[in-house]
Amino acid sequence: MIEKAIKKLREKAILKLSDAENLPFNDNTFDYVLSTEAFHHFPNPDTAVKEISRVLKKNGRFVLADVNFYFNFIHKLFKILEPGHVRIYSMEEFKTLFEKNNLKIIEQKRTGLFAILTIGRKY
Repeated sequence: MIEKAIKKLREKAILKLSDAENLPFNDNTFDYVLSTEAFHHFPNPDTAVKEISRVLKKNGRFVLADVNFYFNFIHKLFKILEPGHVRIYSMEEFKTLFEKNNLKIIEQKRTGLFAILTIGRKY
């Protein structure tokens, strides 16, 4: 996917493939970090959110959208069908992860039956 994005964007963006638990960026670099439909693959979510918070500038925002199917039986089916799936998180679990890593929740909501959106601001 990164190869396709590089071809499509050319010089409009700098794209780097990296590990969410060890981001190759200086502290306080970004205004925004965005994660969509990837978080359920992270084996060490606390480490990943800590790294994201580290690279965010003060008042920077972490926008996280990830799967949450509302019904527990669908979660169990998803775990079987989705390769690399580690865990599906609840709104409260996202809130706890954000808050313990210096991110204040500024918005959190369910987006349909299949996802949760959580936006935090670094303080």
